[in-house]
Amino acid sequence: MKGIVLAGGSGTRLYPMTLAFSKQLMPVYDKPMIYYPLTTLMLAGIRDILIITTPHDEPAFRHLLGDGGQWGISLSYAVQPEPGGLAQAYMIGAPFVGNGPSCLVLGDNIFYGHGLSAAFVTARQRLIERGGATVFAYHVADPEHYGVVEFDDRYRAIDIEEKPMKPRSHWAVTGLYFYDAEVVDIAHTLRPSKRGELEITDLNRVYLERGKLDVEILGRGYAWLDTGTPESLLEAAQFVATLEHRQGMKIACPEEIAWRQGFIDDAGLDRVIAKLGKSGLFARARPPHRRQPRIDDCQSARLPGSVPANRDEHMNDLPVTPPLLTTRDTGRFERLRRWGSASLTIDSDRTSGAMAVFTARQRFWLLVGVAILTMLRIPLAWLHSRLLCEEGTIFMAYAWHNPASAALWRSFAGYLNLGANASTLAMVKLVRGGLLPLEVAPYFTMTTALVFQLVPAMLILTGRGRWLANRWSVIACLALIVASPRTEEVFLNVMHIQFHLALACALILVLEVPVSRAARIVQWIPLFLAPLCGPGAIVLLPIFALRTLLDRDPARVAQTIALAAGSAIQLLVFYTPSPLRGHLVDPSSLVNLMFVRLAVSPYLTVLVGELAGKGVYTLSLSRGVGWWCATIASLAYFSWLVREALRGGRDAAFWLILTGLALAVISFGAGMLLVDQNVWFYVGAAQRYNFLPMVLLGMGTIGLTMRTENAHRRIFRMLCILTMVSSIATFFIPIPSMRNGPDWSTEVANWRLDHDHRLAAWPQRWVVDLSDKDRPCPPPVLTANSPRDPQYCESNWLALALADSKKNAWFRPH
Repeated sequence: MKGIVLAGGSGTRLYPMTLAFSKQLMPVYDKPMIYYPLTTLMLAGIRDILIITTPHDEPAFRHLLGDGGQWGISLSYAVQPEPGGLAQAYMIGAPFVGNGPSCLVLGDNIFYGHGLSAAFVTARQRLIERGGATVFAYHVADPEHYGVVEFDDRYRAIDIEEKPMKPRSHWAVTGLYFYDAEVVDIAHTLRPSKRGELEITDLNRVYLERGKLDVEILGRGYAWLDTGTPESLLEAAQFVATLEHRQGMKIACPEEIAWRQGFIDDAGLDRVIAKLGKSGLFARARPPHRRQPRIDDCQSARLPGSVPANRDEHMNDLPVTPPLLTTRDTGRFERLRRWGSASLTIDSDRTSGAMAVFTARQRFWLLVGVAILTMLRIPLAWLHSRLLCEEGTIFMAYAWHNPASAALWRSFAGYLNLGANASTLAMVKLVRGGLLPLEVAPYFTMTTALVFQLVPAMLILTGRGRWLANRWSVIACLALIVASPRTEEVFLNVMHIQFHLALACALILVLEVPVSRAARIVQWIPLFLAPLCGPGAIVLLPIFALRTLLDRDPARVAQTIALAAGSAIQLLVFYTPSPLRGHLVDPSSLVNLMFVRLAVSPYLTVLVGELAGKGVYTLSLSRGVGWWCATIASLAYFSWLVREALRGGRDAAFWLILTGLALAVISFGAGMLLVDQNVWFYVGAAQRYNFLPMVLLGMGTIGLTMRTENAHRRIFRMLCILTMVSSIATFFIPIPSMRNGPDWSTEVANWRLDHDHRLAAWPQRWVVDLSDKDRPCPPPVLTANSPRDPQYCESNWLALALADSKKNAWFRPH
């Protein structure tokens, strides 16, 4: 994106001061006026900037600003021969703007407020992604002197007028405009107004009539100063002087902003400081104990069609703090902080998130990286082509031997897994129709699973929340999704996309409600689909209802209804009792099992987790003092985690930890397939149940590190680092059953010679029956299931699984 600073005009209201030189060269306290709009563009991340000025003043601007190289930006210059209106900037700057988006700022406008950088970056990102225009509205006492925007009762812009005699509102359009590539063509179609100028209001009205104009409201916590008169110039200088003296921080300092934005390095900053001599511009203030936040917690951004959670939200009293303007004394950690913002307060913020700290291109490549790492999680699967256990033995084989309707709506293991049914049925239909060779059929299901497993990552990269207002936190969350230790079983198979869809539901619960109505509707899809693929998402329904009750947000109500609809269909139509589920684990075993799987293993590596699991199992055999000491220690850890989550209010960390613990208690305590007790504490067994609680608790820990008021932030940051190290240590070392498997092409070749050949799946003891004989499956019952039934029948699977399962509740080993 390119930027334009319109610093032309004659400045007649400031005569005789502006007879000799441009008003944008006049000082506003300790800096030339041009510095303020210039740094506004820099805060928006714009580095290629055009300065439009008068022919007489151009040499002075060049002498003052140069080519911008000292600040890591590129400055170009153009002249405006005669004042012709603000929209004329796009006729003059057309060659400079080209076919891309741009931002225009007036040379005599000063913007100030907590987190304006985030608001600018959000507007810029929205423009890049979907075009249109964005302007900013500010409440003024004398709207008749400005372009005025009129809103309806839902704060949607319905009209814009230029300096009306009878203003319809007090909302003035400020001198900052974001436009897409169409702005040049639109500017050339404008006709001069009665004043003989091309009005910027007419240009904005074109976008409004096309339904492409976004108006963001700047509330009380912001200051917008127009320095076009002697009085306003004096007020602006006093305003800047008061804040700089009071806080000891500089406003609109291009040297520091360039350094903080990463435009120049430490050496570059030292060079520009040396050139300033004794000006005092970089007089050092004692650095604050706490780092200043970069992301705004008071922006009232609204898109057309959105409904504010509180109609009077824009009038709330908001804190005024300096934007990105502290000294460089914060050291090495501050240099790392250029990647994102500092820790933030617990209040919600609709402008924070990955979209505010990454460009669209960066987010695309992050998603590509997640896809590649997901594929690398089990690399041999792509080399040999793979169907994983029940995915081939049960789902594909059943679809092969039964009608499509029966295969699609079949309930297995007590519930409908629509994702696995539909994916394997589609694969079988393509193979039988000759559109997909059987040799490559597993790639169809692996790719389908990969697409679904990218949904949580896409939510992270497009969602909003203060816990994602830092690049490191976004990357850490993505890493948790793709590399959580000992969860290989849930990747690249359609049978377990239910876990990723349940994770998507949990993220929808935690993230801020999207501003866009279309985005809200899109989120209903995983909310409705996830319960139809597995029971994990159903566990989240009471938590959705709780948040809806607390937030009192209609959008949350719609989310809860979508999840409830899918859950009701699953529970009322498809859900049936299963002899392998519903057995309760006693509380002491449950809390120790959770500690081994969700604390020791992710923090201290899987190897230590396995050793700890063996030790806990040994203690469980005697149930002596050691057992109860371990139980108390485990309970103390989770109690501390819950206490820390509650201390910050109902922020993202609270909801993440609540959902993670709820899923862990239900999954481990009643939903996990029960086998020998020693396997409970082996983190490599039934690893699919580790995935959801491990990822959500890990993200909750990240959320806790993003809280400003948190005495244990260093502890949580260390836990995050330990989790990353543990994930990296085991990423390329999957459990034995995931390390290798049969070559599917060889199996298909043998099957073509003899259709009674059972094709080996992963692990190899699982086989796929694609014979020409279609045998009926008896209905599964709690007793009398037979291993002599076809292997794609649930009765066969139950008979084999029951041999290893524990049938008694509240198991007590002897």
